[in-house]
Amino acid sequence: MLLRGFTITSVLPTPRDPGRIRITAGLSDDVGVILPYLNAVFPRTNYDPENMSLTFKKGDRVVTLYSRTCAIGWLSDEEDALQTMNWIKDFVNETYENKDKIIPCYDSTGGLNALKVNSMLPGTNCKQCGEMTCLAFAIGLVDGEQRLEKCAPLSEPEFAERKRSLEGLFARARGVAT
Repeated sequence: MLLRGFTITSVLPTPRDPGRIRITAGLSDDVGVILPYLNAVFPRTNYDPENMSLTFKKGDRVVTLYSRTCAIGWLSDEEDALQTMNWIKDFVNETYENKDKIIPCYDSTGGLNALKVNSMLPGTNCKQCGEMTCLAFAIGLVDGEQRLEKCAPLSEPEFAERKRSLEGLFARARGVAT
């Protein structure tokens, strides 16, 4: 077991939605060593090796995990904060127990982020996917709420190479060899 526990040190309202809270928690143990492994197994992360931090979304919550602290935004209440912190503790410990089976990822974006995906989309903002812009569609793709097949322009011959590149990017992000 790497992470034995945590202590919530601050609870504040979320600036954009006073009905939600954000917390900071101190960690009982240094989890810095496991961050590249978490980056490898958790989809859609942002890893910063210089500041020893890993940011990801769990549902609609935004989590930033540092070596000795954790910050979480967009929580519904303190019970949600405790449940999310317990999930993080379990996730860290499970990843630590399986680290010998995981190839750590030192890539700062974990290989997949909305801006990268958006740059690979056709950029037509045609709305055929149901989103207002290609960037909104890219965010939906990265969050797992959209499917690549919904982008009609990617079916056109002129965008075939982009489609293949996107399929490869998502396959690598899921850990599937291409």
